[in-house]
Amino acid sequence: MIPHRLLWATALLSLPLCSWLDAVDLTKIPGVTPEQGRIGFVFPSAKSVSIAEPITLAHEVSSVCSFVINDGPDAQDVAFLKGIREAGGSCGFSKSGQGTLRIEGDVSLGGVITLYEGTLDLSKARLAPQARINVWGTAKLIPPTSPDTKIDLYRNSLKVASGSRRDSWKSLKYGIFSHFVWNGYGMTAFSPSEDGHLSTDIDHFAQSFDVKNYLDHIIAAKAEYVVFTAWHSGTCPMFPSKAMQKWAPGRRSCPQRDLLGELLDECKKRGIPALFYCHPYQPVAEPHNDWINDLFAELIDRYGDRLHGLWLDENFQDCTQDRMVDYPRLMRTIKERNPDLVITHNNGGGQTYGSDEGVQEVQWESREGRAASVYQIFLQTAHSPE
Repeated sequence: MIPHRLLWATALLSLPLCSWLDAVDLTKIPGVTPEQGRIGFVFPSAKSVSIAEPITLAHEVSSVCSFVINDGPDAQDVAFLKGIREAGGSCGFSKSGQGTLRIEGDVSLGGVITLYEGTLDLSKARLAPQARINVWGTAKLIPPTSPDTKIDLYRNSLKVASGSRRDSWKSLKYGIFSHFVWNGYGMTAFSPSEDGHLSTDIDHFAQSFDVKNYLDHIIAAKAEYVVFTAWHSGTCPMFPSKAMQKWAPGRRSCPQRDLLGELLDECKKRGIPALFYCHPYQPVAEPHNDWINDLFAELIDRYGDRLHGLWLDENFQDCTQDRMVDYPRLMRTIKERNPDLVITHNNGGGQTYGSDEGVQEVQWESREGRAASVYQIFLQTAHSPE
């Protein structure tokens, strides 16, 4: 048993996850190792492990921690006897591996618990109100025995109870898709404002957007939802992003104004669901996937339940996106933070990589006297002998 609070392994990304002086490294437990490629820990199958102090997850490094519990000879493989809690913001965890993780005491987490494999025994746990648990495949959840426990349960990221955001979004008929982009396709940065002036930088550009006036027009058009650009292929998110400061230091890639937050607040006030358009970009080398996963995680953590969903661009079969961007990993990053988000993919009309809806982006052009989408024109041009 470990008689101290736990410090997630500082070997992971070389970042300390909390500042308590009495904390110990979880990897000091014999056989426990950092999980490769994400913030998490792998527990061995040789013998059971019991931890007698609360597990504390630190939001400052990651809002989701992964526990891989391998199946050993005992009925219980790993036990957190004093619960699990968060520090510095809302946190959740994922559990994979065929072993059993038992948690007793308070589970004081505002984030999502994701169960991929094996068994999660919460029979002696006390969950936070309306705890969200997402159970995948054949994984087994043993819920708390207390009759007062209320769980917001998901199966394979689909809400079990009625009233999911996906269901409500599919019932909507008419929405407006708006590009407001500093750097990327269709960028409006070089379009003059009403007074005829061009934006001098991304801060000036963000300040020029009138959120209330925009929503006035949305309401007047009788639109039922909006899709608004969080960022395009130039990766200039319309909020002050810590992920961009980390991965692109010195680059003026985001404004000081939280334009996306203001937009979501105004949409909520007026009863308009809002989705964000995002572009994963076309990488030429790693660590691109680390970068975009950090950015997507920050976006979802920052805006929480104010955000209705995401529109992910460009995953046509023959584009570099399909080969370079790790979409299964990206979907895990998204759904582990909010399984109720609607995920749409501009992938030519099919459903791939766990996206909820495949949507073909259509921009009508005139071609030989007929209307055709740019997607159709692209295919015809690509197959032309000319």
